[in-house]
Amino acid sequence: MKAHVFLSPHPAAPRPVEPHLALAGYWSLAASRIRAAAASCIFLLLTSGSVALALAATPVGKSANKPATAAVAIATILDGDAILLRGTSQFTLAEGTRLYADDILESGANSRLLQLEFADGARLSLGPATRLQVMPQLGAARAKTAPHAYLLQGSLKLRAGPKALSLRGAVLASPWLDLQTTNASAVLLVQANSTRLFAETGDVGLLSWRALAPPSTTLKSGEFLIWSAGAKPLLASRAPGDFVQSLPKAFLDNLPARAALFNAPERELVLTRAGEPAYAQLQPWLDAEPALRKANLPRWKPLAAKPEFRQALRANMGAHPEWGPVLDPPRPKTPSSGAQAGLPAANPPIPTTPSKTP
Repeated sequence: MKAHVFLSPHPAAPRPVEPHLALAGYWSLAASRIRAAAASCIFLLLTSGSVALALAATPVGKSANKPATAAVAIATILDGDAILLRGTSQFTLAEGTRLYADDILESGANSRLLQLEFADGARLSLGPATRLQVMPQLGAARAKTAPHAYLLQGSLKLRAGPKALSLRGAVLASPWLDLQTTNASAVLLVQANSTRLFAETGDVGLLSWRALAPPSTTLKSGEFLIWSAGAKPLLASRAPGDFVQSLPKAFLDNLPARAALFNAPERELVLTRAGEPAYAQLQPWLDAEPALRKANLPRWKPLAAKPEFRQALRANMGAHPEWGPVLDPPRPKTPSSGAQAGLPAANPPIPTTPSKTP
């Protein structure tokens, strides 16, 4: 399998300033100027060298490339092309890229495989034209089962690592169902009008189901579940042949874990920036389920300042109504004139004391 690593060049170090000496007049004056110039040159060389070392040690755009939180996964295999969406920026993905919570990955239409490895040993293999978000914050509804990833579209193979045996297992969320595996492997295919799940080895638990009730809460090893829009979910004892043939060939192989090859600090890559995403690229995420839309809205608020992005938001407001207050913030309430002047809004009532009969 081909492995492609893209490294962006480090910025060139500042050039030391070459002093120009004007030797004229007496020898003492010339000697003093030579000594002063030499000291200045040495100072500039030292300063220049330290700046160069600092720039070489600091990745370009590190504040945008590396969030303050710890990395949760590493992209260990990339056979094809893929992009990384982090905040409002877009980067070219490369093998060895450290991934953080809320990162979004999108593999190219001709990509053959993208493998992610998590700290607990869980591994995700992504097929072509796949959209996935790493550890999204989905709110209180799934706080107890925070997923390793959210598969919005495409094909994915999940392998739960041995460390998951003592933990809660590997959790994967999607538009219609969430699943959990412990020391097992499963294949999930999410398309526009259907979702398919195959328990390749071991049992797969269905944590939540946001459509019709599932025929079972657990898929046994070898079982296959299909749900299509407008139809009831169907459970089969094995995966059909056309489903297996539609999967990437790499899904049929037992790929090795490679995270240890990229764990050294000096192996951290400098990401190549690829501009900002357009509305059309983000639209599948902007139109996703409410919990995911709410979680991602703060990160993309700055894009609403762009006229094209703002216009597209307005045109499709029905699909993401939460952007209404962002585009048209409510006006602050105007206080009464008395309150503006620092006076009470109204005269307080005069207390009365009932008369006592002598």
